[in-house]
Amino acid sequence: MTKYIKEFIYYFCHRILWLLLLIPSIHLKKVILLICGSKIGKNVSIHIGVKIIAPWNLKIGNNCTINSSCMIDARGGISISDNVMIGYQSSIHSIGHNYREDKFPVFKSAVKIDSDVVIFSHCFVGPGVHLKYGCTLLPTTTVFKGVYDERSTLIGNPCKAINKNGNVVRGKQFHNSPFGF
Repeated sequence: MTKYIKEFIYYFCHRILWLLLLIPSIHLKKVILLICGSKIGKNVSIHIGVKIIAPWNLKIGNNCTINSSCMIDARGGISISDNVMIGYQSSIHSIGHNYREDKFPVFKSAVKIDSDVVIFSHCFVGPGVHLKYGCTLLPTTTVFKGVYDERSTLIGNPCKAINKNGNVVRGKQFHNSPFGF
């Protein structure tokens, strides 16, 4: 019963009023997501225009930033660890379709993003991807599947590792703006 109440609140706030897309306040977005069942750490910044599907399957660690116009589809589960930055208009999907079969059946596979990962703008992370500690996705990188080594730098479509085990000391990725700009 609680799940249905959370889904109704989310549907009302997100689909009917589009609150999560249009609310400029980071703090109010976090409250709505927490009510809907998300697990969100301290110092998390979710900017204006971020679309989140199935927030009850979303976990975000401390000191993270999700920049404006991102798409987070957590129907299959998404776990984001501490100190992660997700750039403008990036998409993370934990659900997809099997295009090789006639009826395009849906499949779900959790996405895991470890600490100190930076995903630059216009990137795509698909179902079942695991980005280990310190990975960097350069702009427009597309990651469809797989587990990527710690401190890897990925680029392209499909992605290729151009640097493995580079030095990564990033610290907090939180951008403290009360209005998500």
